[in-house]
Amino acid sequence: MSSYFVVPLIVGHPIGGVTTLVCALVIYEIAFLGEVIKAGIVALPPGQAEASRSLGLSYIQTLRDVVLPQALYNMLPSILNQFVNLIKNTSLGYIISVEEFTYSAYQVNSQLLVKPFEVYMLTASVYFVLCFSLSSIINRLENRIRRSRQGAVSPT
Repeated sequence: MSSYFVVPLIVGHPIGGVTTLVCALVIYEIAFLGEVIKAGIVALPPGQAEASRSLGLSYIQTLRDVVLPQALYNMLPSILNQFVNLIKNTSLGYIISVEEFTYSAYQVNSQLLVKPFEVYMLTASVYFVLCFSLSSIINRLENRIRRSRQGAVSPT
């Protein structure tokens, strides 16, 4: 978490751990989501944009009405999976003493001192249930998208 030291230097004054964690995760997610969006757009055949431009649509209209709606189908699974990773990455706040779920488990373990396995197993179970539930929802959404796209394509 080098952002713990870098973000205050950039801002010019001390900031809290939560702000540092949010800044670090936002920068991390922007990098990944930027690549996902780029890949989704590049994956489309260039003929889609060329056809819309030949119909007289501007560049912005082409992006808004033709390219991005189609690319969204390609991007959606990766974007949603990245949000599941974001939930898992919030546990990194524990390193800089941000009071998040893992940090709370550490505090409970410090008070009990006799059952660390149970405390951390419960913590891992909560993360697992949360991420597994979101992954299942994403999987169903991907299947729904796949079925709708197969129904839209006419057999040749």
